[in-house]
Amino acid sequence: MEEELSRLESVLDGGCPGGGSLFLIEGGAGCGKSTLVDIALEKANSSSFAAVYLNGQRTRSDAEFDFVRQLTDTPGLPAQAQIWLAEKLRMPYPGTDHSELVHAVVSVLRQSAETHPLLVAIDDADRLDRASVDVLISTLHRTRTLRIAYVLTGSLLGTAQPDGLGGRLLHIPWLQRIRLRPWELPAARRALEHRGRLPPALVRSIHAVSGGNPLLVRAAAEEQDLADQRADAMPDRTGPGTVFRPELGGPFSQALLACLERTSDLERAAATAIAVLGHGTVHDVATILDISKTTITQVVQALEATGIVRDGSFLHPVAAAAVLDTAPQAERAELHRRAAVLLHGRNAEAEVVARHLMASGALGEDWQIAVLEAATHQALARDDVCRAGSVLSFALDRTEDEAFRARLRARLALISWRWSPAVAEEHLAAAVAAARGGVLGAADRETLLAPLLLGGRVDDMLEMSNRHEQPSLTDRIGSHTSVMRAALTGASRDPAGTDGEPQLLLGEPGLLVTTPLWTTLGRQQGDAAERLLHSSPLTDSLVAPLVNAVKVLALAARVEEADHWCRRLLGEAEHRAAPGWCAMLLSVQAELALIRGRLPLAERLAGKVAELLPGGGVFAVGARAVQIIARTAMGRHPEAARLLDQPVPEGVFDTMNGFGLLRARGRHYLAAGNPREALEDFRALGLLARTWGIDRPALLPWRLDAAEAYLLLGEREPARGLLEEQLADHTHAGARTQGITLRLRSELVKSAQRPRVLADAIERLHASGDRYELGRAYNCLATAFRNLGMRPRATAMRQTARELAKECGAGYQPHERQPGEATVPPPEGAHTADAPGGLSPSERRVAVLAARGLTNREISRRLFITISTVEQHLTSVYRKLGVSRRQELVLALPVSA
Repeated sequence: MEEELSRLESVLDGGCPGGGSLFLIEGGAGCGKSTLVDIALEKANSSSFAAVYLNGQRTRSDAEFDFVRQLTDTPGLPAQAQIWLAEKLRMPYPGTDHSELVHAVVSVLRQSAETHPLLVAIDDADRLDRASVDVLISTLHRTRTLRIAYVLTGSLLGTAQPDGLGGRLLHIPWLQRIRLRPWELPAARRALEHRGRLPPALVRSIHAVSGGNPLLVRAAAEEQDLADQRADAMPDRTGPGTVFRPELGGPFSQALLACLERTSDLERAAATAIAVLGHGTVHDVATILDISKTTITQVVQALEATGIVRDGSFLHPVAAAAVLDTAPQAERAELHRRAAVLLHGRNAEAEVVARHLMASGALGEDWQIAVLEAATHQALARDDVCRAGSVLSFALDRTEDEAFRARLRARLALISWRWSPAVAEEHLAAAVAAARGGVLGAADRETLLAPLLLGGRVDDMLEMSNRHEQPSLTDRIGSHTSVMRAALTGASRDPAGTDGEPQLLLGEPGLLVTTPLWTTLGRQQGDAAERLLHSSPLTDSLVAPLVNAVKVLALAARVEEADHWCRRLLGEAEHRAAPGWCAMLLSVQAELALIRGRLPLAERLAGKVAELLPGGGVFAVGARAVQIIARTAMGRHPEAARLLDQPVPEGVFDTMNGFGLLRARGRHYLAAGNPREALEDFRALGLLARTWGIDRPALLPWRLDAAEAYLLLGEREPARGLLEEQLADHTHAGARTQGITLRLRSELVKSAQRPRVLADAIERLHASGDRYELGRAYNCLATAFRNLGMRPRATAMRQTARELAKECGAGYQPHERQPGEATVPPPEGAHTADAPGGLSPSERRVAVLAARGLTNREISRRLFITISTVEQHLTSVYRKLGVSRRQELVLALPVSA
């Protein structure tokens, strides 16, 4: 600006001795035009010049001759001349003949210039009304020889119009044009020097965001000062920032809006269009504004000269957001609608088109619906489930077509599981209602099967399955709906598909602890589940079969593998920011911990589910049931009771989650000494299972809980009947269920037979990995030995039960040791090699620990010997005692051992 200012000062210092001069200062808003005028006015006032300041911005839309009107009341002109000029202005001037008024203006200016030089400054002259421009141009020609210096400012767009002020000024040969441009980086750096030493990176950032516009540079620096002041108050402040980050509504965005306010309507409209498009070529901006490309080219060039935009984009998202925030809503919506039409015709990405459709609020045409569906798929492909949900929710809010709304509900019910099972349940309920009304077709009803499985809604699953119009479906993994349907119909085929892909065979629902599992009864199910887990990605369509496969592994007594896959899936769900999936997998992990007897871990994992799902919902009740069972087993009955007192969502007992809650309440009643109340809950479970047509003893062992309640009530015959029903399906039951069944059955056989039945129970429970139930079985065996008068063995079994209870965090307390009973293992050297059974002390120690259920690795760690040594001792023990497996050691060990 120094060079431009020196040209003006040379004229003002000279006093215009040789006649008038004319300057046109052009530039974008905020680039310093008004600042240059102010400096010229100050210079004039300090010299021999009189100064007159006029402003084209004052022009009203219906005003004429505003230039003349301002001359009549502005300071710096002779008062009598102004009165005479005002009288002339009141005269009518029809048509384009303004010669008499021009003569009056020239007379007033000549009279003033006769006594001293005159500076006439007209800011925003390009915004004068047309009549004022006519008078001004004529006045300029007729005052060329007078001592008058004219300084006019205008925007690049305003002065570029051929029929406007700029175009007409070009015919005046003594015109001097001054072009103001945004600052280059060195100029911006010099302008900010008075603020102290700023980091070079910060100066570069401010210059990049502001485009070098002087007004925006200063506003950015002011906003950065405020940010630094806030940061200084923080205890971990490390120094000034190096990146300028404007905030919406801050000094920078306010200054940017002030710049645009100084521009033309066309420039503001183009700026809004560019903000809508995000990046707009001249052609795109011209199209959505419905203005000629030539005109828009000039408009965009003017905006770029201001530094507000560059290459068809705003220099910072906050700038675009500020422009959109102040644009009228109807204008924004229409521009977004036009942008959607434009981009769709160009085959742009569906998500880009959908963004404009959603901003416009428009929906109704078939292509718009197709775009939203495609955008949903794209968002899900990059794991932006929130975006996918917002697209579908927008479509749901904008359509009244019931069939389309039902389809959207079905889709939302599936994908909402990623972030909120409670939201998924709401959409699912509406979709199921629509399906019952005949609104949904077969394909859309199949979409409901996966969320229905995840939610444990057995009745609805059966109903949706029976409504299918196509009776034959393959069980290929690629179609999750086929897998769901196979689950409901009991379809079963070879675990390897015809094309070699793995299949997950499904049939009846089973209960691990609280939530449903679907599986056919076959030994190959574990392998099929593992192949599915190896070969299938975690997607909305496959999450239900994958979670189910984890449960199949657990039912197949491959709990450690199940836990491994659960952790792996959970890690992926966390990485993909899917809290709903995380809650689902944590719930399964909690169940796996529970069926392994790891009670504190089960409670902690179930608690995490509650933290992830603060809104609760039907699904969250399943995790609450796990917490209740775990706290009850740990003896924390008041805490379990508080969980039971919490309200439950409506409809929870129409799902398998309600099934789990009933079981948890029944277990709590048993532990609290209320077997009659517990029995009511367990019988209700049986009624639900029969009503839903899913009563399979091997998979839903509610009979075991009911039998235990009957035994505590002393009603042996009903308990016997339930256990016989349970045992009738024993070949299909897992080791854990078999072990619990045998433990309860031991109460119904003769005392002399109980140790053998309990030994079988211990064998199965040891294989299942459930340390809690294993401890209960050892406790029962201790009682059986004691009742037979075998106190040393009773003491040994009781000690094992205590250790297992401590390991599990269980609250049951094995009977206290009776006087005279010895603890096991005996102290070092208490027995000799010729003790009964012929076992050496080392062999006895290994045998006792093996009988307690410890693995070879655990024994080696406990006794500080190698695994190979443990194996050698056990081989010797088996030979000396005449047994073939470690579970038989419970009965075969000598009493003195």
